[in-house]
Amino acid sequence: MEQKIRLLGIAPYSEMRPLMLEVSKEYQDIDLTVYVGDLQKGVEMARRNFYNDYDVIISRGGTAELIRKIASIPVIEITLSINDILRAILLVGNLTEAYAVVGSPTVTQPAHVLCEMMNYRMNIITIHSPDELDPVLKELKAGGCNFILCDVITEMMAREAGVEPILILSGPESIDIAIDYSINMCRVLAETKARGRLFTRALDMQGMKTVIMKQDGSILFSTYNEKNISSVTGYLKKLAESPHSMSAKAFHMIENRLYSISAEETTFLEEPCYIFCLEQNPFPVGGSKH
Repeated sequence: MEQKIRLLGIAPYSEMRPLMLEVSKEYQDIDLTVYVGDLQKGVEMARRNFYNDYDVIISRGGTAELIRKIASIPVIEITLSINDILRAILLVGNLTEAYAVVGSPTVTQPAHVLCEMMNYRMNIITIHSPDELDPVLKELKAGGCNFILCDVITEMMAREAGVEPILILSGPESIDIAIDYSINMCRVLAETKARGRLFTRALDMQGMKTVIMKQDGSILFSTYNEKNISSVTGYLKKLAESPHSMSAKAFHMIENRLYSISAEETTFLEEPCYIFCLEQNPFPVGGSKH
């Protein structure tokens, strides 16, 4: 039986949790756990669960951005869709008072697209930092705008400014897209890891050990796992620091052991790196001068 993909959901508001769990029932190959916490609370929820063997974290907006900064696994963001914006607009459709859409580009971009598609006229204000919110909210309040459609970050500050926020909720379609993307990413990563294991095994069968190293000595790949690995990689690091002194193939003494080392310079993500192929050679025996 194929192992299920384990997803950790961090919902920035309480209404999202049951919806995420409901959408996940459509998938037989995932195991989704969801906690509620926005911004720093969401980060703390994620931090507590890093060691529970999850494959991907799913969250939304600013909470997803903050988690991405400290996470060691992929973080997939639930993006707002045109449908999400439309549902929020329909919710305030009976209001006679003026309202505006305020938020980061992830909020305002689909709002602009919707206005173009439906020939709507709305006051849409894009902010790129929470520091920009206070003067924007004060200006809206002074201009008679008492309602705004917004995300979680803007919602909290709007209440403090005396403007009534209406939170734009993520619908099932947006959550479905995020889960689909997470599953596809996990499958690609799993295949990449499996290919890596195959290539490692194939290299081992050649009888030589391979070490791929960046110029600063950090190891990108290695099939060398002998006890003296630190000494060998330290020696290779010195060779990498002076690539002009490397030859295509030469003999080297490392801790009284004779190695045949082939070296080649190449690049990894536009940075120089070096491929070393090592083979330990026995010392010559007998009295031959050769």
